[in-house]
Amino acid sequence: MRNWRDSLVKIKKYDKIYEWAPTSEAFYRVIKRFIKKEDKILEFGSNTGHISYKLAKEGYDITLLDIRAKSIKIAKNNFKKNNIKAKFIRTDIFDCDNKYDIVWNSGLIQCFDNNTKVELIKKLTTITNRILLFYPDVENPNKKRGANKNEVPGVGDAKEYGTKRVPEIIYTNFNYVYYGILKMDGLRLKYNMHWIYAWNK
Repeated sequence: MRNWRDSLVKIKKYDKIYEWAPTSEAFYRVIKRFIKKEDKILEFGSNTGHISYKLAKEGYDITLLDIRAKSIKIAKNNFKKNNIKAKFIRTDIFDCDNKYDIVWNSGLIQCFDNNTKVELIKKLTTITNRILLFYPDVENPNKKRGANKNEVPGVGDAKEYGTKRVPEIIYTNFNYVYYGILKMDGLRLKYNMHWIYAWNK
């Protein structure tokens, strides 16, 4: 089995515009378990989309969505520079009305309080039947929580809330749920990362 160092070498050799870390490889492997080539895939809160870049390069139908104009501009330039096809949307996920086969995000849901988490998951059910979310174990004392309530969620020191209710919130909106933990040692982090894949038929 390839380890993350092999992937790091490969991505640096061919695509010097993005960094590839152990977390990138771990997220990528989980995503690949749940997507199909014919899927319309949305990464929301995408930032510059380094994982989506790799998926698009492999021929997946990718859309990147972010509220930040700068992130979308950088992503567009990086993809275009390397002739990688994707779609780009600069908007708030709450304002998105397009339909997708699967929607995914990493590191955003913990930036919302519980009421907004509920609103987010409900919103996602209107644009897809399948979601995949990654988020850190913010209850771990080794995870330094963001504290700036004025930051855009998911940016810099954006305020982070607890995540204990995330599975419950998702269960109330989706019929089927898989849950997993990516261990800190393999990620070279001081805390675990969680992932949840959920779908409705």
